[in-house]
Amino acid sequence: MYKNYIQHYAAMLQPANDVAHHERAFERRSQDLCILVIDGQSYPVHDWSSGGILFEAPESRFALGKPHRLTMKFKLNDRIIDINHSGHVVRKSQFKVAIQFDPLSADVRKSFNTIMRYRSLIDKESRDTVL
Repeated sequence: MYKNYIQHYAAMLQPANDVAHHERAFERRSQDLCILVIDGQSYPVHDWSSGGILFEAPESRFALGKPHRLTMKFKLNDRIIDINHSGHVVRKSQFKVAIQFDPLSADVRKSFNTIMRYRSLIDKESRDTVL
C-alpha cells in the first residue's frame, strides 16, 4: 500500500516538461535591463534568448499564433540599444506571454551579440572588484 502511494506521489513530483524533449536551443537571459514595445505599448521582460522572449502582459491582449512587430530596448551603461524584430505568440498564461522570434537577420544577431558581450564584461568587472 505504501509503495503504491510513494510511486504515485513521486510521479506527481516529476517536472511537467520532459527535459530530453524540451532542451532549449539558446540560453535564457534574465539579467539584462530590457523592455519590450509592441504597438506603442511597453511591457517588462521576464527573460529572452536568441530564440524568443517572455514578457509580462495580460494574455487577453495576445492571440496564439499571431505575428507581431516588436522593439526590444536594452539599457547599457552609456546608451540604449533598440532592436527591431518580429515573431509570433507561442505561449501565454494569465500574466505572461512568450513570442518566438522569426529567423534572425545579421543585424539583429550582431545586436544580440553586443548585448551578451556587454553583460559578460559587466559580470567580469563585478567578479574582479570582489576579489
